[in-house]
Amino acid sequence: MESADGAPVRIERALFSVDDKTGLSEFARALSAKSVELWATGGTRAAIARGGAPVRAAEELTGIASWFGGRIKTLHPGILGGILAPRSEEGRRELSERSLLPFDLVVVNFYPFERHLAEHPDARDREEFIDIGGVTLARAAAKNHAWVTVVVHPGEYDPLLAELATSDGSISAATRHRLAVRAFERCTEYDAAIARGLAPIGKVDERFPDEVVFRREPVRLRYGENPHQKAAAYGAVSPGAGLTPSPFAVVKGEGLSFTNLLDVDTALSIVGEFSAPTAAVVKHATPCGVASGTTLAEALENAIATDPVARYGCAVAVNRPFGPHDPAALKGVFVD
Repeated sequence: MESADGAPVRIERALFSVDDKTGLSEFARALSAKSVELWATGGTRAAIARGGAPVRAAEELTGIASWFGGRIKTLHPGILGGILAPRSEEGRRELSERSLLPFDLVVVNFYPFERHLAEHPDARDREEFIDIGGVTLARAAAKNHAWVTVVVHPGEYDPLLAELATSDGSISAATRHRLAVRAFERCTEYDAAIARGLAPIGKVDERFPDEVVFRREPVRLRYGENPHQKAAAYGAVSPGAGLTPSPFAVVKGEGLSFTNLLDVDTALSIVGEFSAPTAAVVKHATPCGVASGTTLAEALENAIATDPVARYGCAVAVNRPFGPHDPAALKGVFVD
C-alpha cells in the first residue's frame, strides 16, 4: 500500500462479487498466482473455487451469509470499511482498532436488470433484478480510488493483469482513476436503465428526459463524417426496457461509416411512412429516389431509376423483407 500522492498501489487483497462470470476463473487464478488474497460472496466464491483458486468467504467478515433471500450480503462495515478506509496512518490505525481487512481491489458487476427487461419487457419481478450491494461496492471503491482499484467489466481483466506483470504487482494512479470513472459511468447507466424500466408497464412517459444516457458498449463505425475521423454509434436507455439493441448487423462487406448510418436512418424513416411496398434511395442524407409499387421489385426499380447519377454510393431501404427475386433490381447499382 502507498499514500494517495499518485504512487502505484500494490494489490494484496481482492474482493469479488459478480453476476457476469466471464473470465472470472482465469482472472482469479492469475491474481492468486501473484499472491493476492481472494475474498468473494456466495456464488462468486463457488465459481472461483471451482476454477481452482483459493478464496475465502466474505461472510467471514460480516458474520452473515445472506439476509432476506440474498438482498443483504455485502452491506456491512466489515466489508465497506475495508474498501472505504483511507490508507493514511490514521486510517490504518482505525482499521487495526476495528479489526478490519483493507481491500486493494474490488471486482464487481451487477444483476442483469437491463437484460432481464429486454428479454421480458412485461416482467412484474423487475425489482428483484435491481442490484443494491454491487452498486454500493463499486461506488465505495471508486470513491476511494486513491488507494483502491475497481473493476466493473470483465474486459478490464487482461489489461489489469498486464499492468500487474510489468509493475511489480502494483496499479498506477492513472489506471485507478480511469477505472473509477468507468465504475461511476456504469452506475449512472445502470440507475438510468432502472428509472426507465420502472415506468408504468404499457405506458410511455411523453416528457422529454432531462438527460439521455447511452449504453456503455458502442458500435464502432468505419469512420466519421470524413475518412480521417473516428466514430461510434451508441444506443440510448429506452423507456420501459433495458438498453436498446444495436440498430444493425453487418451481414456482408465493410462496416458502416457515420455517413452510411445517417443515410440508412433517413432511408428507413422514409419507407416507414408507407404501408404499400416502398423503396428509398438516399445519398448524403438526401433522398434521390422514392417509389411505391404493387411489388417490392417494382418499387425498387422505380426508386433506383429516379436519379441514376446521384444514387452512386447510396443507401437503399425497403419496408418489406426481400423476396428471392427482389435483389435483381440492384444489379449494377453501387450501394455503399
